[in-house]
Amino acid sequence: AKVLEKAPNHPTIRIPLAVALWQSGKQDEAKEQFTAASEHASKQPSIWTDLGRAHLQIEQPEAALRYFQKTQNQSHIAAALIAAGKPEEGIALYDAMLKQNPGNHQIANKLAWTLATHGEEKVRDPERALELAGHLGNLTGFGDPIVLNTLAAAHASAGSFEEAEQYAVKARRIARATGMTTLVSELSDRIKSYRDHKNS
Repeated sequence: AKVLEKAPNHPTIRIPLAVALWQSGKQDEAKEQFTAASEHASKQPSIWTDLGRAHLQIEQPEAALRYFQKTQNQSHIAAALIAAGKPEEGIALYDAMLKQNPGNHQIANKLAWTLATHGEEKVRDPERALELAGHLGNLTGFGDPIVLNTLAAAHASAGSFEEAEQYAVKARRIARATGMTTLVSELSDRIKSYRDHKNS
């Protein structure tokens, strides 16, 4: 609140404040801050992206999708579609983007991750996830921890937990060396899960 007194109309302050309010159970106050931030988007279009990400953070994917659609950023729209329970549409959009730009590693990785980890079995496609992630691994010399994390997840989706553990351990080592602390924590949890499955 004190920060808002100094810069009352600054959207980059209002959006994280709105997230904090929402997470503390003050949804009405949060909505007011989101609305106030959105009023600046005509002059600062990047605000739509910030609002979309914020709504994904508070698990409001339908609202996130509406904001991302204003940006026309296809990658963000695909992610929001998947989060909003429309995985087929999101995957189709990722596929269309890859068809236009086959060399887009980020989109290929996002698609592989979705196909490997989605909660619905009918959406998962371990074989294609392995194909995509394996290709990315080759292209990056198996040195990108984000790609290795996806490759590990793809192996786990296919039931190959020993390989999943090996790639995840390598990913964690690289992530730790490069200061990717959040990814290190996520990988530690995944490694434990892979080991549990391997030993069950």
